[in-house]
Amino acid sequence: MEPLINRNRLEQIKLKSGWQAWFEMSLITAISLGLSIWAHPDDPFFIDSSFPWPLLGPVIVGLRYGFFFGFISDLLVLAALAISLRLQWLQLNVFPYDYAIGLTAITMLAGEFRDVWSRRIERLQETNDYRQIRLNEFTRNYHLLKVSHDRLEQQIAGSGHSLREGLRFIRSQLSSNSVNGLNAEIAQALLAMMVEYGNLQKATLFAIETDAHNNPTKQLMASPLARSGSTASIDLNDPLIHHCIKTRKLVSVHPERVDNKNWDTQLLACIPLIDAQNRLWAVITIEMMPFFSFQKKNLRLLAVLAGHMADLLNTHATITAITDEDLASLAINLNRAMHDRLQFDIPAVLLVVDVDGHDTHAQPFIELIKRMQRGLDILVHKQREQQHQLIILLPLTDEMGLAGYHQRLVDLLKSNHGLNLSDLPVKLNPHPLQNQALLNQFIKQRIWNGESLAQHSGIDS
Repeated sequence: MEPLINRNRLEQIKLKSGWQAWFEMSLITAISLGLSIWAHPDDPFFIDSSFPWPLLGPVIVGLRYGFFFGFISDLLVLAALAISLRLQWLQLNVFPYDYAIGLTAITMLAGEFRDVWSRRIERLQETNDYRQIRLNEFTRNYHLLKVSHDRLEQQIAGSGHSLREGLRFIRSQLSSNSVNGLNAEIAQALLAMMVEYGNLQKATLFAIETDAHNNPTKQLMASPLARSGSTASIDLNDPLIHHCIKTRKLVSVHPERVDNKNWDTQLLACIPLIDAQNRLWAVITIEMMPFFSFQKKNLRLLAVLAGHMADLLNTHATITAITDEDLASLAINLNRAMHDRLQFDIPAVLLVVDVDGHDTHAQPFIELIKRMQRGLDILVHKQREQQHQLIILLPLTDEMGLAGYHQRLVDLLKSNHGLNLSDLPVKLNPHPLQNQALLNQFIKQRIWNGESLAQHSGIDS
């Protein structure tokens, strides 16, 4: 696009050098006088004629350059007339004042006319230039908005759902005690959830073979337990599958090409289903998915969901081994939260609340905490005589999220019961999950029978 100043013709006139205007003014004045002398040498100023033709020079200059240059041109003509009279080139008794005044008046009118219309046109041009600038800004902003909208559509289409939504949906579908191991029905349900949340087009779930003692091996079953889409026969010797089983992590064709190897694979990615006890249950192979969905954020979501799915497959066995069902659920989810923190940098907080049951406001406070429980939160209520302890696992919660949780608790206490948290016999002990050692120490120091919880959750291992 051309600069605005190049499109403004008035600005181009203004930018002309001063000597050019003076030169043209002098040239036009000299030509008009020369033509007058050539046409009528006896009366070159046409004083005795019906029309003063030397007037054309100052009028043309005034119309072209305005009042000032037209007036200077008029003065030059009158100066030439005065010099002619002084040198007696003209036979006149007195100076023709009427002629001079008329010539000056017409020149001034022509110059002023030009200046007035020039100012009007300039204002209109400036208004037009301003509107052109705003139009250009609007056009650029429109295209930026359109591009942003298209990218937002692709991101929404690629991500589909949030991690919190996915985990809540998994718990609602597969959290019953009837889920015991992996079979064809459960495998199809797991794969359907992965297809929905990952926008997969062609995917297959292969279970891991087990030995005579029901211990998993490193070999996949020959036939898949579940399919989605019209998938072709998957070669179990595919290098991407072997690399997935070996590394026990999600692998895709993108990071596998960094070492410049030629991976002869028909797959886009492989996702292992590994529970919190580090048992590999199955591998999900992805053959086809939309290009805008095949991105790191979406694959990371699928890897996290796969780990939680694997935990649910092992829930029945864990609950059967532990008499306290709430404690078993807390142990499983705590171990998974720590795994997600170390593997995917997903924050979580373990909050321990000690409440003195002798206080009259203790029970309303406990009920309020239970009402504040969110969909993914795990809450265990333990009681020992008149002492209460609430153990709350807050997944997907960082320091700002914990501050928001604390502020909601303070506001609800104030609005519902007219109480201040600082006045209650309550002690809040939050612990953001960072590493195994610190979490192990916190559990043993703050939680009743913390050694038992650490043993069940595998933290000591």
